[in-house]
Amino acid sequence: MQQSTPNALVTPVPSRLALFDVGIHERSVSTVLAAILAASTRPATEILGHLSGGPLSVKVAASGERPMTDAEHYRLGIFDVASCRWRTGLLVTADGTVAAGVWLLWLPDRLPEAARQALDDGTEPAGRVLGPLGMRRTDRRALATAGIEEITGAPAAVRSSAILEIGGRPVAIAEENITVDFCARLTRAAS
Repeated sequence: MQQSTPNALVTPVPSRLALFDVGIHERSVSTVLAAILAASTRPATEILGHLSGGPLSVKVAASGERPMTDAEHYRLGIFDVASCRWRTGLLVTADGTVAAGVWLLWLPDRLPEAARQALDDGTEPAGRVLGPLGMRRTDRRALATAGIEEITGAPAAVRSSAILEIGGRPVAIAEENITVDFCARLTRAAS
C-alpha cells in the first residue's frame, strides 16, 4: 500500500490532452478556461503554460510608476499607499503564439528587493517572479467574452483578473486577456 504524503493531496492542473480528451470543443474552450482561472489560486501564467504544453514568456510593451486610482485602492483594500508600478505586455508561447495581453500593477514597498527588480526588469512573467514567494491569486474574476483585446488588438476569448497576495497581504493586481487564437490553438494541439 502506498503511503500518502502531503503532496498527494495537491491536485495538479489538468494537462492539455486530459482537458480536451474529455470532449471540450473549440466553442467551449473560453468557458472552461474562464472557470479554471476563476477557481485556481495558481499563477495564470502557470495554468496557461501547462495547458499549452510549455512555459510562457512575457514581452513587456510599456511600464512605469503612477498614482493609484480610487478603484485600485478599493480593490486592494489598501488606502495608505499613494503610488504603484505597472506594466503591460504579452504572454507568448515558445512558438511565438500570443496567449494573452497582460496588465500588472504592483506595490513595490510590499515586495522584497529581488522581486521588485525582477518585475521592473520585465524578463519574467509575474507568476514566475512571485510564485516562489508563496503568491496566491485571490478575488479571482474571469469570464468568457468577445471583443477586441486592448493590448494585442486581437479578439479576446477570456478576460480574467485577480489580486496577488503574498503571506495574506495584497501586493498586486493582474489582468489577463486571453486571445481567441490561443484558445483555438489549444483544441488544435489536442486533436
